[in-house]
Amino acid sequence: MSKYHESISGKEFTSLQKGCEKAFRAVYDLYHATLYRYAVYILNDQVEAEEIVQEVLIAFYKNRLKVNSPEGIYPYLFTLTKRQLITRFRNKVVKAKFRNHLTVHWSERTNNTEEAIRASDLQGLLEGFVNQLPPRQKEIYLLSRQSGLSYKEISQSTGVSVNTVKNQLITASRKIKAKIEKHYFTLFIFFSFITSPF
Repeated sequence: MSKYHESISGKEFTSLQKGCEKAFRAVYDLYHATLYRYAVYILNDQVEAEEIVQEVLIAFYKNRLKVNSPEGIYPYLFTLTKRQLITRFRNKVVKAKFRNHLTVHWSERTNNTEEAIRASDLQGLLEGFVNQLPPRQKEIYLLSRQSGLSYKEISQSTGVSVNTVKNQLITASRKIKAKIEKHYFTLFIFFSFITSPF
């Protein structure tokens, strides 16, 4: 039997539907690696892939009663993963279009204000957000993003476990993402104000 089609036992499935943590752990151990590999293959981003898989498994647990049999778990998880990936891509497209719109129209409707959104300034903004991270998170984030090290290499370099590396990267990425989104929202409000005809 292929690993992609393995499933938990009927007894474990019954326990899972009752909310048994041990049964859920069995599902996690059985399918996490497969879903993670698929997400990494699509996204080419280990941190984002891990975030998606965690979200998928949480969503599965909350909606576990919608699955009628042990054999239905993997198809359900895979469907959730594909939907999450599609949502991420759509969000990225929308943000990219917004950034492009902002860059073009800011330049067209103002004199020298395009200097405020030069790539170097945005890079400086990102560096500022990274510098606000706690020391350990900052170290791990830079080793991943700038040095391109894998989880295992970062673990060996810093002396912390691979799981800690994953968790620290996910936390750091979420913090930076939230700050960037907040910054873009502020730019959008400012842009709307300075281009208003009133």
